[in-house]
Amino acid sequence: MTSDSEDIEMPSESEEEVINEEPVNPEHINIGDFLLIKFEKKKTVIHYIAKVVF
Repeated sequence: MTSDSEDIEMPSESEEEVINEEPVNPEHINIGDFLLIKFEKKKTVIHYIAKVVF
């Protein structure tokens, strides 16, 4: 965990919500941004949340 006291907004579990799974242009990623990284396996899906620090 970080020492930042920032709140993380969790997406709603609405079926109508659309999640953009297109690759992100690296030029649009800034320090302090959060990234959702998704690894799909045969039977499971692993999600990581990462914060860009440098």
